[in-house]
Amino acid sequence: MRKLILTDVSPKRSHQMRRIMMGLLVVGFASVGLSGFAQAADWGGYKVGHTIMSVAGHKGSVNEDRPLDVLIWYPADAESYNHAPPSTYKPRLKGVPLPGPWAALSWEFAAERARDNPSIKTRQHGYPLIVVSHPAMGELYSNSKISERLASYGYIVAAPAHNGDTQDDARVDFINTRSQRTDDLSCLDGLSGPCMDGLNKSMRDRALDVRAVIDNIPSLFGEHVDMSRIGFVGASRGSPTGLSLAGGSTTLNIAPDPRVDALFLLTAGGRANPLMNQAAVTIPTVQVSGTKDRNLDVSRTTFDAISSLSKAYVVITGAWHRGLSADSYCEQMQAIGPIAQSNTAAILDLFSLRNLLLSPILPNETLSSGTTLDHCLYEFFVEPVDITPIVLAETGVQVTPENVPTSTERDVIMVMVSDLARAFFGDVLRGNVNFGEYLVGEFQEKYSENLTTVELPSWHSDHGDDDE
Repeated sequence: MRKLILTDVSPKRSHQMRRIMMGLLVVGFASVGLSGFAQAADWGGYKVGHTIMSVAGHKGSVNEDRPLDVLIWYPADAESYNHAPPSTYKPRLKGVPLPGPWAALSWEFAAERARDNPSIKTRQHGYPLIVVSHPAMGELYSNSKISERLASYGYIVAAPAHNGDTQDDARVDFINTRSQRTDDLSCLDGLSGPCMDGLNKSMRDRALDVRAVIDNIPSLFGEHVDMSRIGFVGASRGSPTGLSLAGGSTTLNIAPDPRVDALFLLTAGGRANPLMNQAAVTIPTVQVSGTKDRNLDVSRTTFDAISSLSKAYVVITGAWHRGLSADSYCEQMQAIGPIAQSNTAAILDLFSLRNLLLSPILPNETLSSGTTLDHCLYEFFVEPVDITPIVLAETGVQVTPENVPTSTERDVIMVMVSDLARAFFGDVLRGNVNFGEYLVGEFQEKYSENLTTVELPSWHSDHGDDDE
């Protein structure tokens, strides 16, 4: 049953918001569906540049050397953009020789609009910074779609690879358990294996990574980045990463970072969320979940626990955990599938494909995270290469236009999430929209067919004027 709640609205806007809500309740959820909405103009007016920054001398939580690679998207000068090559996203292990009878990992996929290393577009004011923290065992580009879109609206967006908790770390550990190997493959941080870290170390290191990004981003962009306005997007385990920065963690000895001004949380991090001082989170926060999200209860508990006077809770109908925590899985599947299907030596490409097609139940859990079968359109299974034979071999499912996706399609979720994030950061970092009124008004009108819950206990908008 869909639920829409609005309580404790600030007095000067309560009458107007009640009128908005009454209008919505009259029309219910009969608005136009989103079958074609992914083609809508959900991009801003800036061209999107893309680069990579490597931070030298970064240390981890036990004072070990910790390489830090950061993908960055930014508003680009239009003329420089037109002469720049289109960007692609690829694993850091791509092309690395494997110690055994196998081909090196070889897949990559194209960015939507980003191009490599054009000049930044200059303007009178610096661009706000948004740090994006990927899911557990994720990639720097896991959330490339929302990152590109936010950059097109005038933000510098930085996504670090959290070593010890990336898909590349899982790939190395996989190779190092193969009996056919002739040697061990080195972990990306240079430490002995296993490369995947335990939860507590991962959370401490993630907080250090985000701090290092904030510390070092001015060395790349100088006056073009506005360090007084910093937002954060956390996906899955990236969400408790944000909570640790906003409220700290007594359990893990993580101090808050007062430079972070706003949290946009895509689902929750399961066991990691309760480790954070959730009640100490007072900055503006949006918590997004889905009706099929295995961490729906944790998202709800987190939202109730934080103390912010500017917080909102949104549940998207039919959204799985993985459908929310990463937005590039469909493109990854189509890039990987043809290689894994045609080359039996492509052991890591097949490992990568299985990560997308299969969702094993995790220890001490009972629910699936969802797979590409649940949220990718049929076209991703057949264009430009038909990969349905290997999908059938791996999953037992003969993919047809009628049986995929099993739930709300990825593009619908992606457009809703990016639109919500744009409006949220537009309010709290730039002061050019009232997010509370937008959420209970325009957002619900546009997406009501795909919303189960929109909850806004209060929204205190006390931010500066638009900087444009």
